[in-house]
Order: sequence, then C-alpha cells, then structure tokens
Amino acid sequence: MKISRFINLFLITIALLLSILVALASQVLGTLDNIGESERHRYKSLLLANELLQSSEDLTRMARSYVATGDPIYEDYFYGIHAIRNGKQPRPQDYSAIHWHLVDADRIVPAVSALGDAISLQELMQGAGLSGRELNLLQQSQSNSDTLVELEKQAFAAMQGLYDDGHGNFTVQRAPDRNFALDLLFNESYHAEKSRIMAPLKQFMQELDNRTQVTLSDLQSEFQQQTLLILAVLCSALLGTAAVALYAHRNILRPLSYLNRQTSSIAQSQYAARCSIQTHNEFSELGADFNSMAEAIERDISTREQAERMLRERFYAIRRNMTQESSMDKFCHEVVMHLKGAMQFPQIASAMIEFDGRRFTSENYSQDLAHGLHASITVNGEEHGWLQVFYSEDRPFLLPEEQGLIDAIASDLGRWLERLRTEQCIVEMATHDALTGLPNRTLFRDRITQALAHDRRNQEQAAVLFIDLDHFKVVNDSLGHDVGDSLLKEVAIRLAATVRSEDSVARQGGDEFIVLLPNIIGARDAAMAAQKILDALIQPFYIHDKELYIGGSIGIAMFPSDGEDVNTLLKSGDIAMYHAKGNGRNNYQFFTPEMNLLAAERHSLGIYLRHALERHELLLNYQPVIDMPGGKLISLEVLLR
Repeated sequence: MKISRFINLFLITIALLLSILVALASQVLGTLDNIGESERHRYKSLLLANELLQSSEDLTRMARSYVATGDPIYEDYFYGIHAIRNGKQPRPQDYSAIHWHLVDADRIVPAVSALGDAISLQELMQGAGLSGRELNLLQQSQSNSDTLVELEKQAFAAMQGLYDDGHGNFTVQRAPDRNFALDLLFNESYHAEKSRIMAPLKQFMQELDNRTQVTLSDLQSEFQQQTLLILAVLCSALLGTAAVALYAHRNILRPLSYLNRQTSSIAQSQYAARCSIQTHNEFSELGADFNSMAEAIERDISTREQAERMLRERFYAIRRNMTQESSMDKFCHEVVMHLKGAMQFPQIASAMIEFDGRRFTSENYSQDLAHGLHASITVNGEEHGWLQVFYSEDRPFLLPEEQGLIDAIASDLGRWLERLRTEQCIVEMATHDALTGLPNRTLFRDRITQALAHDRRNQEQAAVLFIDLDHFKVVNDSLGHDVGDSLLKEVAIRLAATVRSEDSVARQGGDEFIVLLPNIIGARDAAMAAQKILDALIQPFYIHDKELYIGGSIGIAMFPSDGEDVNTLLKSGDIAMYHAKGNGRNNYQFFTPEMNLLAAERHSLGIYLRHALERHELLLNYQPVIDMPGGKLISLEVLLR
C-alpha cells in the first residue's frame, strides 16, 4: 500500500475517533455542569433560608435593643430590615448575613451603601426554582416570622404609649411602659413564636438535601456510563494504534533507518554512499532520488568547499583588522571598508551600518540600492540597528556563505558594542551617585585634586562649599523616603543649574552636597555663589503634589588659605558648615582657625564627660532658693558637679 493512501486512511480513522471522543467529552462536561448547577441551586436555596432566619434574628435584636435603650436608631434599623425583606426598600448590593451587625458597629452607613433593586424575599423565593413543598415551607417560616414582627411592633407601640384597642390598632394612649414592652419580647410566648420559625426551615433543609441527593445520584450514574464509553473508545484507538505501529515499522521505519544510515555516511564525507530500497511504496522512489542527490553532492562538494575556504579567509581577515577602538565612528568605518572588500564582487559592493539613528556607509553607497543582504545588530538581546551589503548590479550572492559572513560580523559588532556600553555603565556606577546622577566622593576628590593642581600652577584661588540641607530629616520622616529621594533629585538639579559650567557639584551622602569653585578671584566670588545657592534652595519645591520648603547651611573653605590639600579643605568646609547651622541655619560661614579650635575643644569636652560618667565622678548638688527677707524656702536648684 502506498504510504500516502495509508496515511489518508489513518487520518480519517483518527478524525472519526476524535469526533466520537469530543462528543462524549461534551456530554461528560454537560453532566459535570449539571452537577455543579445542582450544588449551586442548593447553595442559593440555603442562602435564602439563611437570609430569612438572619433577618428574623436581626429584627429581634433591633427590637430588643430599642426597648432596652430607647435609642431611635434601632427602630430605624428594625423598619429598614423589614422594608428590605418585604421589597419596599432597595436592598444593598452586598447584603450579607452580617450586614446589620456591621451597621450596628458603625462599619457600614446604610444611607451611603451601594443599593440594588427593591425585591422582596418572597419574590426571591419564587424565582429560585424551588419545589412547591420547599416554597410552602419557606413561606410558612416567613409567616411565623411576620407574626413575631407584630409582637415586636406592639412592643414599639408600648414604648411610645400606644396600646391595642382590641381590633389590632394601637390607638389607645397611656403612659409608656418599658417593662410591658420587655415582657412582650422576652416572655415564653415570644420564645415559642421564635421556635416556630425554625421548624419549617429544618423541614425545608431536609427536603432540599433529599432532592439534591437524588439529582446528584442520577447525574453520577450518567457520568459513570459516559466515562465507560470514553474508555471503550480509547481502548479501540490503542488497538488501532498498535496495528498502525506494526505496519509503520515494517514499511516505513525500517527503510527510513536504512536511508538515515546512508545519509549519515554522506554527512561524514563518504560521498560514494548509495541507497537500494526494495518496497512497494514511495521509499523505493526516494532511494533513487537519494542516489541522484548523492551524485550531485559529490560533484558539487569540492566547489563549495573551495568557496567556504575563501570566505573563511576573508572573515578572519576582517576580524584581524577590526582594532578595538574607543571611537565607535572609526570602528564602524573600518568594519564597512573591510566588509566591502570581503564580498565575492567587491568592485560593485557597498556596505552600510545603521545603529541608534546613526549611519555609516561606504563611498559608493546609495539609498536606491535594493539588491542586498542584511543582518540585525543585537545589543543585550534587543535590536539596535542593521548591517547591510548591496550589489549595484544584478549579481548573485554566494549563499549561505556570504549571509553567514554578514551575520557573524553583525554578531561581533553587537558584542563589541555590548562590551563598550558595559564599560561605560561600570565607570558611571563607580564615579556617580546612583540617586542624583551627580559625581560621587571618589570622582569629586579627583576633580578637586586636579583643580587644586591647576590653581596652584596659575597662582589662582578656589573654594569648596560644604552644603547641608536644613529640615530635610523632617521631610524624610514625615512624608516618607520616596518624597525625600525625589526632593534630593530636585535639589541636585537646582544646584547644577545655579553654578557655572566649570564648577562641579557632588553628593557627599545623605542630605550633604559639595560644590567646587575653581578659578575664582577671592572670597567675594565664593560668597556670591553661596548666596545664589541659598536663594535657589529657599524657593519652594513641588514634589508629588506637595509644596515643600527647605534651606541650606553652607560652610566655605578657601584654597590655599584654609587648606592646600583635599582632606584639609573638606574638613575645613565641614567645620564651617556646622558653625552655619549653629548660627540659625540658612546662611553661609567662612572657615576661620578659631572654628577649628572650638571644634577641638568640643571634642575634648565630650571625651572628658564620657570618662567622668564611666568613673562615676559626676555628683548632683541641691542648693536651696530662699525668699528674702522672709527666709521662706521656695525651691531647689540642682547642680551637676
């Protein structure tokens, strides 16, 4: 049998079996849906019964709360529950069993809660698909609950001084009697009426369980029958599959294995391999075609090997001439020049590299060229450009060798760009602050060192401004670190916009910034720059729809008078900054030698006090304060000595 005919027969059989399985599976799913629907119907019916019971309990609780406390809010809740149950008032959309408990606990405001349709509990019961007996039991339970409501209304009337006139009307006026109302809601008769509500509900639940069990039993039996049918079809399919496998092994797999071995021989450069298959199907024709192909391969392989050897030599030549230049322009121009010369017809070839909107082309490139090869340049898994080679004449490309050459060069170019960007990113991370993008301490110290060397050679002055933001901790602690980080970014932008282009701004850490002012005439230039920074910082910042105000305290250290090296200047600026904070903040102070002495004295005093505490050398002395001339003791003065 021909393989094509066998495959058609096999596919028709498979389609037929799949159709049967789909039909049976559809029936099984329908049965499962019916089982789920039965459970959902039981759950909804139980919700109705629970709402009836819970509404009766809520009515009782609101009635007793009103009678016990006299708070009219419970009367409003009582009539609200009753109106919702009878469909006279829209029910909330999320009307759960604990709704009125949450209302009573002030967790829900009834007047503003989402409302649905006004529908009575009776209408919900009639639309729930209940049997006649189940509906009668629920209606009987609600009727008993309504009888209880009349007693509760009678208790409300007694609280208001209204009593029954013998005809069911509360028109007889007497003094309000809370005890009578309490007796109505807590006596044996009331409890008996409450018990009458539960009896029909218990019967309803029994009826519902019985009906659900019968329905589920029928559906489960149907499900088992359908499952057995599916198993029978699957067994038939397995038997048919076994027969097909036997046929395929004899007439397909065995010849195919032989053909595969001969193909592997050719793949291993044994081009004299031939194939002889004696079957009554297409494999005999395939064997003859294989022999013709092997002969053609044997003739063509020498020519192709020669072409591959030539392209390989050209590719390695391009790689050898690709120098690792830091300039991307020079690197791309070299790639274009070498790639053009590596093509089969270099005299009519032109090359172009397009990367991130920039284009590098050979001399004879034209946008009108359309006959060419191209490869994408990928950097970090994303496409960023193209490498294209064109022929100005209709000449054939050597495929796939020349396409492979272009792909390899594009891959090398992408890896080179990845390495270049990675190096730039590493340098950026090592020398700049991650939050603000300003130079960090390492880069800033290097810039100060270079600026001091330049100013020392040219006998010029420089200044270091040590800036600490005032009240930043209040913003960070009260509004959160997100607002604090955003504020630091805005401060960095504002500082960079305030100083000159030759000045440098760096973030020292936290809320501290440093500004380097090289090539200045004297202290007056530093003072003007500091005041300009203070004026910029005092302006409001708008962060996350909030208006924020901060200031700055600036310490100024001059080169060379306040220090001739980086560490001394930074230390002097830091000391001057703390004196600016001590003078009321939002000002600047120039460093003076006296500041250094005061800082040393404060440091020594702190050490002495710490040692005194450790040695228990501090004593409390109480000195009386006498009111003269009466000599009356009015207070004590405590001294630490």
